[in-house]
Amino acid sequence: MKQLSALMDVLKQNESSLLGFISARLGCPDTAADLLQQLAEKLLRQKNPGDIQDHKAYLYQSARNEIVNHYRSEQSRQRHESSFIAQHPEDEDGITIEQAAIASRKLQRLDQSLQQLPLLTREIFWQYRIEGQRQKDIAGQMNISLSTVEKHLASAMKHLRQSLISDNER
Repeated sequence: MKQLSALMDVLKQNESSLLGFISARLGCPDTAADLLQQLAEKLLRQKNPGDIQDHKAYLYQSARNEIVNHYRSEQSRQRHESSFIAQHPEDEDGITIEQAAIASRKLQRLDQSLQQLPLLTREIFWQYRIEGQRQKDIAGQMNISLSTVEKHLASAMKHLRQSLISDNER
C-alpha cells in the first residue's frame, strides 16, 4: 500500500509533464488526458504494484505502454470499420447512397406532378394519402359527395402513375 501511495504522489507531482509527454506523442491533448486518466485508474486498481525502484521512470514507461495500446486499438478499430464498410456499403437504414439519390429524384418528380394537379384534387389526395383521413370525412369537410372524392383520388393516382412511368422511360 505504501508503494501505491508513493506512486500516486509521484503521479500528482509529474501530472503536467506526463500529460505533455503523452500529448506530444499523440498530437491530441484531449486523448492524452484520457490516457493519463486510464493510467491513474490502472494504478489505483493494482493490489500490489511490487517493488518499484524509480517511480517516475515507472510512470513514464506505463505512459508509453498506454500510448502503444491506444495506437493498437485505433488501428484495430480502423481495420474493423474499413472491413465493415467494404462489406456493407449502406447507411444505417440499409439504403445505398445511389438508392437514396434515386429516391430523392423520384420524390422531387412526384412533388412536381402533385403541383400540376388542380388544387381540389391535390388537397383531396393529400388529406387521404398523407394525412390518412377517410374519404367519407374528406367529403364531409369539403361539402362534396363521396363519389366526387373518389373521382378526384382516381384522377390524382392516374396522373401520378403516368408521371412515374414517363420518368422511368427517360
